[in-house]
Amino acid sequence: MNTSALQDALSVGNRADILSVCSGTPLTRSEIADRVDRSRATVYRATDALEQNEFLEQTPDGFRTTQRGAVVLEATNRFLDSVTAIDRLEPLLMGVSSQELAANAHLLIDAELVVATETNPYVATDRAMDLWETSDRIRFAIPAMGSRDSIVRGTTEIRNSGMDVEMCLTPKVLATFRNLTPDLLDEIIVAENVTIRVSERIPFSFALHEDVVTVGANDETGIATVLAISDAPEARSWLYGLFERCWSRGTPVEEFLE
Repeated sequence: MNTSALQDALSVGNRADILSVCSGTPLTRSEIADRVDRSRATVYRATDALEQNEFLEQTPDGFRTTQRGAVVLEATNRFLDSVTAIDRLEPLLMGVSSQELAANAHLLIDAELVVATETNPYVATDRAMDLWETSDRIRFAIPAMGSRDSIVRGTTEIRNSGMDVEMCLTPKVLATFRNLTPDLLDEIIVAENVTIRVSERIPFSFALHEDVVTVGANDETGIATVLAISDAPEARSWLYGLFERCWSRGTPVEEFLE
């Protein structure tokens, strides 16, 4: 691709709507202008550039997005979603340093975002506990320890509710857990409804509920500051896959403590 074509490819973001409306039935320039609410002169220049770069093709019935154009459109939409997600999810991304999260932030673009404030510092923790209390099954991974209060609340809920739980913890979290609440940890290790694995590589805190997935961030004291909650299929698929990777790399807690 020459320099001019590359510049046109980089500007597809401003013309993505044209590629989108032409993805089905071929459209004339007038029809495109009506669909995207742009002047005919603007549409003429845009379709000409897109056709030159083989993102559009002209048929007897009008312009149609090519396979090449469809690939570029999908990539452009992912990029635009990522930019939007980065802006919207800034509180979460500021609290979690993870390439895994940064690369997949666009999947959380429509997530409910619960952010702690000075007047309500426990709102994210409380929302997480609400989800726990209404779940019959939960799987979660924790790379860094939360506050002692959240540990006690969560562990007590696991013990009392009888929900099916799969926990994936880093060695550091397990050690801190054992130091802070050794009796509670011993109880859930032997509980029939709880399975724990210890894994060195967990990129950030996240949980899988029946209908939603969550990603969280804590402050330096361990208090939850942000909780992103999503029921989007793409977000669920990503985090379910991530959990399976963390889980498969882990060691059963009974073996780890031997």
